[in-house]
Amino acid sequence: MLHRVIDYHPSLILPETPTKEALALLKAEEWEYILVGRSRDRDDIVGLLTPAKLLQHIATEKDWESCPIGAIATRKFTIFLESALSDPIVLCQSIERSRVSHVLIADRQNKIVGILLANNLDRLLEINREVEEAFIKRLDAEIERQRLLQQKLHTSYTQTKAILGAMQDVVLVIDTETDNLKIELPNPNLANESIANFLNQTIQQFYDSNHSEFFLSNIQTSLAEQKTLEFEYTLFEGDCPVWFAARISPISQHSAIWIARNISERKRAEQEILKALKKEKELSQLKSGFITIASHEFRTPLTVIMAAAKLLKHYEDKLSRDQKEQQLERLLRSSDRILRLLDDVLILGKADAGKIEFNPTPIDLKIFCEELLAELRLSDGEQHGLMFNYQGKIEQKVPIDEHLLHHILSNLLSNAIKYSPAHSDIILALEVNDRHAVFQVSDGGIGIPPEDIPHLFTAFHRARNADRIQGTGLGLAIVKKAVDLHSGTIAVESKVGVGTTFTVTTFF
Repeated sequence: MLHRVIDYHPSLILPETPTKEALALLKAEEWEYILVGRSRDRDDIVGLLTPAKLLQHIATEKDWESCPIGAIATRKFTIFLESALSDPIVLCQSIERSRVSHVLIADRQNKIVGILLANNLDRLLEINREVEEAFIKRLDAEIERQRLLQQKLHTSYTQTKAILGAMQDVVLVIDTETDNLKIELPNPNLANESIANFLNQTIQQFYDSNHSEFFLSNIQTSLAEQKTLEFEYTLFEGDCPVWFAARISPISQHSAIWIARNISERKRAEQEILKALKKEKELSQLKSGFITIASHEFRTPLTVIMAAAKLLKHYEDKLSRDQKEQQLERLLRSSDRILRLLDDVLILGKADAGKIEFNPTPIDLKIFCEELLAELRLSDGEQHGLMFNYQGKIEQKVPIDEHLLHHILSNLLSNAIKYSPAHSDIILALEVNDRHAVFQVSDGGIGIPPEDIPHLFTAFHRARNADRIQGTGLGLAIVKKAVDLHSGTIAVESKVGVGTTFTVTTFF
């Protein structure tokens, strides 16, 4: 504002100039003052010539026309550098103390570049005070407006904080204007020590690399499309999965709010429902399979039993002793077949219900296998070569459930006999050490198609090349349940037309 009252083009007159010439110059140009000096250099300035000073000299001196100007120039001035103009109040105080009428302005090269009248400065300061007062009024009004706005913001913040405090969600505010995404957690309920460690960290520090890429991709999609995204994801606390339902909403072009809700309880409930539905489906399939098996497998032996019973009832006196024994034998075989089928169904049902007891006792596996093979040779009528290979200590006893082991090996060996041609060899191999026992049953039978192998241990499932061979599809399902109770494993290798090998491993 000082620049408005400063004359930046003052005229200069030499000190030896006669008063008459100076008077003519003042009248012609109507100047209020003229610099008196040999140059505009600060050191060459003698004083100032003003109309008042000139008139006073003319009125008091007779020979005024030839008098040099340098003799009558006023020296009531002071010199300030341009830098002093930045603070008019200090400038005014300095002028009052020095009691000068003019202020010369010098630049950094010490050349006079302008003149300021002290009276003009007073008027300017008066105007400046009026401006300051008006500014202060406006500033007070703005401060009051800001105070009211701050009060509203504080109320809004308090309400928002209360809302977040009532939420059980994780709230992340993500800013992408910097190279690294920053994370803030405004939820006060989550301000515990473990969460607080992640405040203002990058998303790569907050999550591992696999999850951070997934989260970054969703954030970038939400910001690019400026729309809300909803999805679910899983994190792990140790080995325990924690499910979250997430919602990303853009706030601006560079920031988004991420709200994640822990839905683990809901997911576990859903899993329990799915398990129950799966169990119900399995039970339904079991019932359906049982009905199918019952209609097929029970029909044949029951028909035989009924036919034999009728013959014995109506034609007993006409049948010979051998014929009667033959019919009785048919009755016993068919009854035994039905009992075995019922036994298999009951065992499988108990296993599914978790009601089979596991009672391991120390037994000699070598003797157990030899006795089982002897029973099977007798029932097979020596139609197959049942061989036994053993590796381990003699008379070594290991803890195992003898009843369940009988189900495992008898089913595997019976299947090997059933699906192998007559006079072929079937091998039972046993390897025992201090930690586990490995049973291996190998045959040279019809083999199992590759597409049936994944379903072998499903109740009532039978391979497609076994349709013409009698069976229920329960044996291997029972074997799998028994192996699981031993916390063991079962594996199968098979090739159609070549043979099959089952390997069972039990641990002690």
